[in-house]
Amino acid sequence: MEQVLVMVKPVGLHPVCRVVDNDIKPLQEIVGGYIEVIPYWPPGVPGEIIAFCNEEGKYEGLTTNYTIPGDEIVGDVVFTRSGEEGQTVSLTDDDIKAICDAYGWRLQAG
Repeated sequence: MEQVLVMVKPVGLHPVCRVVDNDIKPLQEIVGGYIEVIPYWPPGVPGEIIAFCNEEGKYEGLTTNYTIPGDEIVGDVVFTRSGEEGQTVSLTDDDIKAICDAYGWRLQAG
C-alpha cells in the first residue's frame, strides 16, 4: 500500500510528522474515531491542505487542541494534502512550514 507523509498535532504538544498508509484507517486511529474535515485554512496555508479531527470529539469531551475563528478543535488532529484528483498525497516541506508558521507551532522530532 502507498504511504504518505502527514503531520499529527497531538493535544498539548507540538506537531510531529509521520508516514502512514494511504488509507482512512490510519487517519481514524490518529484522531481516535471517525474523521471530520476541519473547514478552515489560516492565511498562508495552501487550500490543498486538509485537517481532520475526531467527528464526535466534542460529544466525547475531548480536550481542546487549538482554536480557529468561532470554534475549538478538540482531540488529536492530522494534516494531509489533497492531490489534483482529490486523493490524499504527502505534505510538502513548504506545507509543513506554512501550517506551523500559521499556528505558531514548532515541529518536534518524530
